[in-house]
Amino acid sequence: DPPPLPRKYDYAGDDPAPAVGPCEDPGDVGYALSVRREPLDAILVDRARRAGARIDEATTLTEVVTEGDRATGLRADGPGGPVELRARLVVGADGRHSSVARAVGAPDQVREPAVRILQYRYVEGFPGPDGDPDGAEFSLVGDELVYVFPSDGGTTCVALSVSLADAADARRAGAKPADRFAARIDEHPGIAPRFRAGRPVGRFLGCGAEPNVVRVPWGPGWALVGDASIHQDPWTGLGMDNAGMHATFLAEAIDGWLAGRMTERAAMEGYHARRDDHALEGFRETVELGRDFRTAVWD
Repeated sequence: DPPPLPRKYDYAGDDPAPAVGPCEDPGDVGYALSVRREPLDAILVDRARRAGARIDEATTLTEVVTEGDRATGLRADGPGGPVELRARLVVGADGRHSSVARAVGAPDQVREPAVRILQYRYVEGFPGPDGDPDGAEFSLVGDELVYVFPSDGGTTCVALSVSLADAADARRAGAKPADRFAARIDEHPGIAPRFRAGRPVGRFLGCGAEPNVVRVPWGPGWALVGDASIHQDPWTGLGMDNAGMHATFLAEAIDGWLAGRMTERAAMEGYHARRDDHALEGFRETVELGRDFRTAVWD
């Protein structure tokens, strides 16, 4: 199980001593959790099955079926061959490179160029600043941010966000990405000794330069949610919160429509408005602050 994280630790510059404060947005439980995608995805799939959903794994979308300008279903390739499904609403929850969004021609509402890249890896044997892990850690040095998230299975996620210019300089230097990553962590004295003492597990991972995109999240017979709907640079960590909240907004809109309490248009327009109210400010801050942490004005 992931450890409860009621605190956070902030490091500034070359000072190895952190400022300690409460975790951000702890909700009613009073603490945060960091869960790896593999167990989290398994939990979500299990919950969906128990709620009555049909789960077709190892299945790839090939086409969104339309009648006129309305989406009416989809075709896919699965382990048993081609599959065709009909639906009153086709929902794309298939990530920032959404096949559903591309198939239905979902227009961009906002598009901003990439600002940063993020790299990360999991390590074992990574204690907290005072012993047992009890908080996320953030170390800001110049235009570079390192994160530490104690996670499930005795692992800790250590991540690094750098500017596109710094990433390009590092590539030209020719060192292996994992070696460059370790060298950058060495510049963060509050975190570096524990990272060097830890044991890397799994693959070295990352997200390259990706544009920041807000798509119009619905149209005739289709809707988008999660990164398919809005994707910003991961340095602010807003993606999972957005995905969970926006899934709730969309589910409530669909329920209102199918139960006859409102028209499809009213339901989807309400979903669109709630998404924007919840996420657009964070999207703008992600892009604006991410351009250069050295000149950012932090609230």
